[in-house]
Amino acid sequence: MRVALAVSALLAAPASHAQDKTFFVSDAGIGRLTAETRYTVNDVSAALGGLPVKATTVYYRDIAISALEALRDGKRVLLAFKREGGVDVARATAYAPESVTSTGVAMGTPMSEVFEELPEPSCRNGLERQAGLVFCPAPNLENVRFAFRCGDATHGDVLPPADVLARCPLERIIWIASE
Repeated sequence: MRVALAVSALLAAPASHAQDKTFFVSDAGIGRLTAETRYTVNDVSAALGGLPVKATTVYYRDIAISALEALRDGKRVLLAFKREGGVDVARATAYAPESVTSTGVAMGTPMSEVFEELPEPSCRNGLERQAGLVFCPAPNLENVRFAFRCGDATHGDVLPPADVLARCPLERIIWIASE
């Protein structure tokens, strides 16, 4: 019910509001940010309704990865990454609290409202700098992944127990361009 209301509210919102305030994540992209968006500060900013965007570096293990970071009120709301050897956006991670998928899953939704049975066998724990997160494919979406915040309950390759997973809130929505 809550998911249906979130989608109804988003669809009823004026187009400018949906573009500026809500990151609507689908298999095609995040709002107007798609696989055809050039990986430049100006193009990513334009696709996000003019949000400030700057180049940054994130680290996975000891590997530096270039990214474009969108900010709202000084807070990170999105990271976009370039296709290796390409010029367009290959993937992006939405952090904005008002992000919602085309299937109606919104930030903060507990894992128990996304999956019928827990633990979901296709989920995995994050490692190193992503420790405390559980990553799962989004149901009914091919190019979208979820990251749920489970904190200290995650350990190595073993997912937390079902009762813990049930309460883990959605913290990030990840879109990956189809190839």
